[in-house]
Amino acid sequence: MERMNDAEDLNLQQILSNLKLKRYFILKVVCIALVVGVVAALFVRKQYSASCLVFPQVSDGVEIGGTLGGLAAMAGVDLASSGNGSIPIELYQNIFNNVNFRKELLETKVTLSKFPTNVTLREYCLSPAYKRFLWYHKLKANTIGLISTMQRKKRLEERKAMMEKANQGEKALTYIGMTEAEYAAVYALGNIVSIAPILETYSVNISAKMPEPVAAAQVASAVEQLLQKYIIEFKTQKAKENFEFIQERFIEAEANYQDKRERLARFQDANKSFNSAVAQVRKTKLEEESTAAFEVYLSLTQQLEQARIAVKEKTPVFMILEPVAIPMEPVGMGRSMIVLIFIFLGFTFSLLLVVFKQSILEIFPNEKLIGWYEKEDRFFFSRKKNKQKETEY
Repeated sequence: MERMNDAEDLNLQQILSNLKLKRYFILKVVCIALVVGVVAALFVRKQYSASCLVFPQVSDGVEIGGTLGGLAAMAGVDLASSGNGSIPIELYQNIFNNVNFRKELLETKVTLSKFPTNVTLREYCLSPAYKRFLWYHKLKANTIGLISTMQRKKRLEERKAMMEKANQGEKALTYIGMTEAEYAAVYALGNIVSIAPILETYSVNISAKMPEPVAAAQVASAVEQLLQKYIIEFKTQKAKENFEFIQERFIEAEANYQDKRERLARFQDANKSFNSAVAQVRKTKLEEESTAAFEVYLSLTQQLEQARIAVKEKTPVFMILEPVAIPMEPVGMGRSMIVLIFIFLGFTFSLLLVVFKQSILEIFPNEKLIGWYEKEDRFFFSRKKNKQKETEY
């Protein structure tokens, strides 16, 4: 027992001795980590996050089918199992990934201090004023990026030629073409907006990160409104198509009914003094045609009203559980916290390097490394000053 205590005391004394011998090395590493942490903190841009929590409500239980239902089933998504005939919240992210959705979102106006007037998200995403490490991007664009830019232009020209060739066929294809700038702006939205479905509460969290608080709130609010618009269009598309079809038939039936009424009225005015059998048969036929047209018109009137009600029933209502608010504090680590973390990492690394001396030497048995461990370090310029003093003597 005493031997174990003596061994522990000896190891503790050896560790303290090594720490005292290498105290300046530890201080050097901490100073270097401090400088690196300050540089890293200067390059970190403040980000403000604004979010809202949306709960979609529906009033119908219609099963979703058709082409969209088949495609969703092929993708492994059961639209019918989402409950209440609503869109599964897993698809909200798919809606955000829609190119048309993002291109429309890019036209949202935001307020930023580096611009004298409100600008669109497209201008923000492509503006050099808000690009991080701008010098690096310029250097890359003028050196390595030249080759990739030339290849990209070649691909765009080839794609344009193929698109023109495809449109010459009997049936033109439907696709969305984007320029290089549009693609860059659309891709940048993925780093700004985040949509997270919450399965437990069947709600969706929409958040946006921007370098300024007002802009973050504007983007989050725009995503919320645009998402509601797309979902309403998705949910009511079939009902609207049915309503438009019935409305067209209603207009035709109304015109036909009016025409039959006018023809009957003109015949009655022209044959007031005639009581022939032919006139009576003609009159009876016109009355029957007018009655049949009226019945069709009346039936379509009822169907039109039912279709109008169906559109309203299938229009989802969105309850905003947590509205968008302008953030007060930036998110993420502050600059002082980044510096402290670098100092802690530098101190921990140097401390472990000294404490586990024996283990390191067993893994890397090197004479220079052994000599470094045995030699006492000086603080930065102390060694040079000592050498100058030795030469003077």
